Amino acid sequence: MQAPAKAKTMSRRDTMRFGARQVFKAVKSLYGDELQPFGHAIIRRLREHRAEATALASNVPIDEVDPKDMPWVDSQRLRELCAGMRQLRVFAEGDDEYSVRLLDTPDSFVDISDGVDVFPPEFWGELAAHFEFAQEAGWRFPAGRGHYWFARALANHFVPCLLGLSLGRV
Repeated sequence: MQAPAKAKTMSRRDTMRFGARQVFKAVKSLYGDELQPFGHAIIRRLREHRAEATALASNVPIDEVDPKDMPWVDSQRLRELCAGMRQLRVFAEGDDEYSVRLLDTPDSFVDISDGVDVFPPEFWGELAAHFEFAQEAGWRFPAGRGHYWFARALANHFVPCLLGLSLGRV
């Protein structure tokens, strides 16, 4: 009988290297998008920034490099680094989750779980027209990846009624 296969462990080469500068940039960009910087969101943003840098270095369009293909981020190391940065404060958000706040910036996050519609009917009409055009043009949006990725895809298509809105509001 064969021994069970061992789970693949991440080698150092598969782990993203990052420092305080990259973490601060990720947190600031989440604030700019009006998204609360939870640990998982910072990890996602670090991977997005790395994907953008990889695309630019490879001279390919940014959307051709998938952030999910970027190296793994050690969440424990990220949390410890955040806790050691004087510009940030770490808050426990349940058993395994945490969020980070900038000490010199007021919080202004969109509550994505709030069901209140703040947009006028004209907005929804314009958005519906855009979706009809997108469907006819054969545009593809990321299926099954969640609200965040769909909002990013919409923002990247420069939908007129969405221009000027933060990613959190999209």
